[in-house]
Formats: sequence, C-alpha cells, structure tokens
Amino acid sequence: MTKDELKKFVRLVYASWNQTLLAIDEAPTFEAWWIQLQDCSLETCIQVLKTVGLTEKFMPTPGHIKKTYIYTTHKNPPPTPQQFWTHIQTLQKQHNNGTTPNTPTQTPHPCITATLKELGATALTYTTNQDRQEAYTTYEKHVTQWLQQTTVAETK
Repeated sequence: MTKDELKKFVRLVYASWNQTLLAIDEAPTFEAWWIQLQDCSLETCIQVLKTVGLTEKFMPTPGHIKKTYIYTTHKNPPPTPQQFWTHIQTLQKQHNNGTTPNTPTQTPHPCITATLKELGATALTYTTNQDRQEAYTTYEKHVTQWLQQTTVAETK
C-alpha cells in the first residue's frame, strides 16, 4: 500500500464509523496506521473493512485491522481458543481411552504445539472453567507471539 492509498483507507475507516479526522491530527494518525498497514494491499484492507464494519460497534484500531487482515489472508491461521480447548479435550479422551489420534498425518498449528509444550502433561488433566481459562490465556499468549512474527508476505 502506498502512503496515498493509506490516507484514502484511513479516511474511509473514519467515514465508516462517522468519525471526524481533524487536519491537525492527520499526520500522527496516518503515521500510526502506516506502521501497521504499510505491507498490506489496499484491496484486501477494504475487504477486511467490510467484514469489520459488520461486526464491530466501535472504530477499529490499526492493529485490529492488521490482525483481521492476517487471519483472513494467512494460509494457516491459528484456531480459535474454543477450537484449541476442543483439541485439548480430544487429546484427553484419546489419552484416557488409550487410543491414538485419528489423523496422525495432520500437524497441529504451531500455536497449539507451543501452548501444549508450555502446559505440559497437566493439559491432559484440565476439566474446570478455571483450567479452561488458564489454557485460553496461555494459548492467546502464543497466538500474539505468532501474530508478531507473521509477516504479510507469508499470507500470500
């Protein structure tokens, strides 16, 4: 995205949420958005804006747009926390039944692998709401690290 395209996009975001972008605030605002979105394409950002516009009540931050951009364009985005919890529950059932995974050729997402490595064998004993919340928190930490390491070039 060029800087002119970015300016167009930021103005579009502000207009979509009926917000006023004051002339005095334009330079720092454009800079903040440029830091996050410089490696994104305008066309895809507009598609992301359409999606975010349907789901978000308040105007998104540049980071929210970037995160949504990566999730929608990456070949292998991380599963949701709920899908991760289901993965843990499936592993527990297989462990307790003495069976092996149904799809041994399918490699879990790196976020799942890193989280399970950090949680260790205790993940197979998680059952309560507090356990689930601890698993979610740990998983979200690894998803955040993955997002920070993921570049837009990897999404294409």
